[in-house]
Amino acid sequence: MKKLPVLILISLPLVSCNMTEAPRVRADAVVMTQYAFRGVAMNERPILQGSMTTEFHVNELDRLDVTAWGNMSLTASAGDAVFQNTDILDVDENRWIVDYYHPLEAEDFKNFHAGVIQYSRQGFGTRELFAGTKVDWKQFTLEALAYWDIDEVDGVYGSGSILGTFNVDERTNGFWKATLGAASSNMANHLYGDNSAGLTDLLLEAGANRPLNKNTNMHAVAAFSTVLANDEALDAANIDSTRVWLGMGVNWAF
Repeated sequence: MKKLPVLILISLPLVSCNMTEAPRVRADAVVMTQYAFRGVAMNERPILQGSMTTEFHVNELDRLDVTAWGNMSLTASAGDAVFQNTDILDVDENRWIVDYYHPLEAEDFKNFHAGVIQYSRQGFGTRELFAGTKVDWKQFTLEALAYWDIDEVDGVYGSGSILGTFNVDERTNGFWKATLGAASSNMANHLYGDNSAGLTDLLLEAGANRPLNKNTNMHAVAAFSTVLANDEALDAANIDSTRVWLGMGVNWAF
């Protein structure tokens, strides 16, 4: 019965969508050397991640995005990662994401958005409600996000990030981003085997985006993450606290 209120909530905006404006579609495909989620290794081998998002314009200001996302192993996998002993082309995880955007009138604030994520992994499925906002600060963009697992974990994860951009050349834009995560005790125990609430992980990213044509964009990223949870808990859970990976992909917008 917990699913019914959530489904009703996310369906209401669709009823009032202004369908005189055709929905827009975005798609993305990226190959990465490994996959980590909130600092935890999900797959230690090369993977392919793909997503497709449909944008519905509810009114002149608000927008509703519906996204399908998936993660696929490109090689047979073994080891201590969550998706261990997977075969080539196995779909390890998929997500459905419903995200509602509303612009904020306050100066420098970009928008407020909130929604729900349905996770389906090997032997595990859960949902998170989330909300967040972005704000321009000097030449940077600050973002805060909060996620509440309403099913299996009943815990909260939050993150704060700072994003900077720069020009690589006339057609290529570069970026860097630093994200710090924190969790409640229930969420920290689920992710890291640590029963204490507090800071959990640090993610550092740098990359570049280059348009190929008006609809297609190529992007690349290098990332480093480290888990800040208790070392004894990480050892007991067989979690390697440090991860480094590379990724390259293409996205389309129509």
